[in-house]
Amino acid sequence: MNEFPDIKLIATDLDDTLLGPGQALSEENKNALLRCIANGIHVVAATGRAESAVPKEILSIAEIRYLICSNGARIIDRDAGEVLFAKYIDEAAVDHIIPLLHDPEILTEVFWNGDPYAEADRIADPKRYGVPDSFLDYFISSRLATQGLAAFAMAHRTEIEKFHFTFPGPAQKDRIWRHLQKAGKLYEITSSLGFNLEVDGLGVNKAAGVKFIADRLGIGQKETMCIGDNANDISMIAYAGIGVAVENAVADAKAAADYITKRNDENGVARAIERFVLNGPR
Repeated sequence: MNEFPDIKLIATDLDDTLLGPGQALSEENKNALLRCIANGIHVVAATGRAESAVPKEILSIAEIRYLICSNGARIIDRDAGEVLFAKYIDEAAVDHIIPLLHDPEILTEVFWNGDPYAEADRIADPKRYGVPDSFLDYFISSRLATQGLAAFAMAHRTEIEKFHFTFPGPAQKDRIWRHLQKAGKLYEITSSLGFNLEVDGLGVNKAAGVKFIADRLGIGQKETMCIGDNANDISMIAYAGIGVAVENAVADAKAAADYITKRNDENGVARAIERFVLNGPR
């Protein structure tokens, strides 16, 4: 009997998991993914990022066919050039969240049609709203500016993939959290970084996204491996045949994992792949 299941699909989170300092893809992690692909294993990027914010280093690997974006609200087939799945936040939930878009201390983003939108003045000064130095370049280069985000959200209220909140401190986070909890049954609340909160449609999560792709490919749950670091990764880590958390993961992600690998800046993804896939039963 094999010690490990025969993995046919690997889904990995990006920020603070696959990507290292400066959101860079290391050669070691990249080579591990390419070796998997050469062995016929499907590699899926599963991220809280909007589709347009997926790094070029990931998109340059043409064999990464499927993208799970916005925590599973949008699933892309790059080969076919189409959106396979999209699930939007309920209109009643949008109406409840709209008042937060007027909060002067919070940087709020609306993910629509694969793009992240924010107020122009907040994109110009994201550090003021808690975005750390390590994410400034990524944030500024990937966000689309709008004037009047609340009006923008109302205009697209039937097709919003995600709301993303960034805050400078615990008082602002608590204010957002308390407001969101009042209608918590209308949506999913999670986090992908220490300085944010994310709201997706009810039932949207990375595990559902991985299952959607696995079912499409005829791959069983035990034949999947998922790797992550934060709250929005817990569902897929728990779902996977082999669930992996990087050493820098939050405690709840580690608790859900079957295995804890090295940190993201120590090529933890490559280490896990070598242990369970490339040196496993294949």
